[in-house]
Amino acid sequence: MAHLVTDLEDLYNTYFQQPYCVNIERLQEETVFSGKFKGDYNGVEVFLPVTLRGDGKELHIPCATIRATSRKTIVRTPVAERLGTVKEAYQAGDWEFTIKGVLIAGNGFFPDEEIRDLLRMYKVAGQVELENAMSDLFLDDTRLVCLTSLEFPEVEGQNNRHRPFVLSAESDYVATLTL
Repeated sequence: MAHLVTDLEDLYNTYFQQPYCVNIERLQEETVFSGKFKGDYNGVEVFLPVTLRGDGKELHIPCATIRATSRKTIVRTPVAERLGTVKEAYQAGDWEFTIKGVLIAGNGFFPDEEIRDLLRMYKVAGQVELENAMSDLFLDDTRLVCLTSLEFPEVEGQNNRHRPFVLSAESDYVATLTL
């Protein structure tokens, strides 16, 4: 079998129209152990492998980026004869993860089996475990998320053995409720 070489940086820039860059000098200064990065990368997306597990299935995506966002729930109360509002009841919201990646067929053809594997994982009806060095910083030990959306952006005139995707997930902390 022939080896197919793919420039991941060029591939990412082609499909997601934004620069993919990592400050190598800073990366080397940080401590790296057990495949997990320590340190703050100021919102720069970094390729990290993502593994999803759920319903007896496991999917490993070696070339993906992940973005984590969260919003606080804040109750805003207007007060008569006063400018602005009074803010109270601050509550941290769920973590939302956006996973961008490219499915690559190892055989040089269209990645139909890789797409089917991702679809099977997306169709899991319950919680899914998300394993990733970045998401591990925000999730508890269970790593449970709910997959909320899956997108396969259009590809015009590109190599047919690459297929970009965008997968969204939200943290799911409550495993059981007691009444």
